Amino acid sequence: MSTDSAESPGGSSGSRVGGLVRSGANLYLASVTNNLTGYIYWLVISRIAGPGVLGVTSAVVGLSMLIIGALSLGVNVALQKLIPECLSLSDRECARRHYSTALGLYLVLYLGAAALLAGAGLAGFSLVRYGPRQLAASSILVALGVAQAPYAALIALLDTKPILLAAAAGNAAKLALGIGLVALGYGWPGALAGYAVLSAAQLAVTLAQASRALGLRPTLDAQGVATLVRVGLPNWAPAIIALLGQWLGVLAVYGYRTAGETGLYYAAQAIASFTLGASTVLLGALLPVLSGMREGRGRLAWSVLRVALALIAPAIAFLAAYPREILGLLGPQYTEAAPMLDTLLLGGVPLIIATVIGNYLYAESMYRRVLALGLAQNLPRIALYPPLTAALGGLGAALSTTTGALTGLAYAAYAARSTGFTADKRLLAVILGPPTLYALLFYAIHIPVLLGLLAALLHYPLYARLGALKRGDIRQLAAAMLSEEQLYRAYRILKPIVDILLPE
Repeated sequence: MSTDSAESPGGSSGSRVGGLVRSGANLYLASVTNNLTGYIYWLVISRIAGPGVLGVTSAVVGLSMLIIGALSLGVNVALQKLIPECLSLSDRECARRHYSTALGLYLVLYLGAAALLAGAGLAGFSLVRYGPRQLAASSILVALGVAQAPYAALIALLDTKPILLAAAAGNAAKLALGIGLVALGYGWPGALAGYAVLSAAQLAVTLAQASRALGLRPTLDAQGVATLVRVGLPNWAPAIIALLGQWLGVLAVYGYRTAGETGLYYAAQAIASFTLGASTVLLGALLPVLSGMREGRGRLAWSVLRVALALIAPAIAFLAAYPREILGLLGPQYTEAAPMLDTLLLGGVPLIIATVIGNYLYAESMYRRVLALGLAQNLPRIALYPPLTAALGGLGAALSTTTGALTGLAYAAYAARSTGFTADKRLLAVILGPPTLYALLFYAIHIPVLLGLLAALLHYPLYARLGALKRGDIRQLAAAMLSEEQLYRAYRILKPIVDILLPE
């Protein structure tokens, strides 16, 4: 599908929400695909090779992600703001210029960094616990970081279906190649090869589609680079700190403890991330939609926050009540990570709230507040990682991560009050109160997991009856994923249930 015919981020109010949900749904399905196949990937590999292989691989991936994030300069996020602004003025050439400049800049930065890492590895250099082989291997993932430019451009255009297709194809290749190589005895290099083929598929598909819509003319225009960096830096500083906050947990456990404990922490982090990924149905494309609006940003942001929390809070509560059962699916040794998983889940709701408010601030060009939010969220994490991880291992890393989520929430609440962003406190209590009580009660009484799952699902009709989820919310979510005919058919079949659960 050509993005020339894709829905513009600057359309009508209804089309904005519909485009946001459709684009966000594709991003969420891509996230689900990545996380679900990642879960299967490590389930199989852990049973073949044990947590040690998981630990080394996650440490190499973490180093690569930190380098990619450090070199991004926030340009990928700048594209999600600038391209919709160009399209809202019907200036597609402006959007093309921004994309071409971003692509040219990333080709220079990432290929240059990859060459340096590969050279260091081939020359026999080491970095802390990273040997020459790990450095050389990380260069492959760093080179594929170029994909950030076309990936961001497709989100800005609300054309995220290719991202989903890339995730499906790339993960199929990842499972086949990575598991096959580990089964043949190649250890962490084999597992890392799976990650590389996934990144390569994402680059190939997103580059082809973005270039079809915006051209393939990488440039290094000085003025264009300056504009992208100027708009991107306010987001880049907190983003790189956030990336440090995310991956330093893995790297700290790897540095202070064993590769096996690193694998346990990474498993807990992956499950927590998978759960929170459901919020990308609405949050994934929120920034370009807000950036393309001229008014009503606060109302849309609150509506998105309300629905995102209603979708995700029961899932967080269920996992928090049954961490051992979920982790045990990976293998009995992974149940040791249950306290880590519970601790990480505590930061889930604060993170979603801060994400929505951060997107709103960025769309309003309140760059200093965006920077302050990122610092409030991530500096405490980074400061706490060394002492807590040295003392408590993976649990210390999880405590550091959640502390940062809470301090970020505190600043986000302050920024929201001072900028006119308002939320209905009664509805927040309705959304967050029942799952909190559920998690505490079901964790304590240990009823069978299937009964616990049923109880968690009952939150959704409860939300509908209490007004936290409305018929219009469900209609917009369904309309973004189904055709009008499918939606009409489904409604006729389910009308008695819908009328009871979702009154007008």
